[in-house]
Amino acid sequence: GDLHRMFSKGSLSMAFAFAGTALAATHWDRVAVGEVREIGGPGVFTPGNQYGSLVTQLGLGFGTFAVGKATGNSRIATTGSHLIRAQIASQIVVQGLKYTAGRSRPDASNQRSFPSGHTASAFATATVLQRDFGWKVGIPAYAAAVYVAASRMGSNKHFLGDVLIGAA
Repeated sequence: GDLHRMFSKGSLSMAFAFAGTALAATHWDRVAVGEVREIGGPGVFTPGNQYGSLVTQLGLGFGTFAVGKATGNSRIATTGSHLIRAQIASQIVVQGLKYTAGRSRPDASNQRSFPSGHTASAFATATVLQRDFGWKVGIPAYAAAVYVAASRMGSNKHFLGDVLIGAA
């Protein structure tokens, strides 16, 4: 059901809006990466790269689920379940696109730049937190997701278009 809802009319409208923006942004891909890299000094982007990793995001989901079950708090357990499902669904799409697109990373380390999986994971978490707890939790969660996207560019792993599609 999660994957089916991911391709609903509303979700596809958002995806096309981000895709159009990402396509337009490709003109500034290298410039944007350079600008973000200038902002960050040593270690500035390390926390974002760690927070956005699938291992960290799944760990947070399973940890949230376990805490909810251990404390008998069904709301927390349900949020943990939502976090896990969001990561699985987003990564099915992301990994499929990565292996289909074959876009080279800015640092030329491999051909798996498009889209950013770290960014997708962070935005999937932010979306769950916003939906389960409202905008008071959602705004900081989305701010953290934007930081993850900047971290991926600042670490020379993704272009602007990669993180925009990851966010979508």
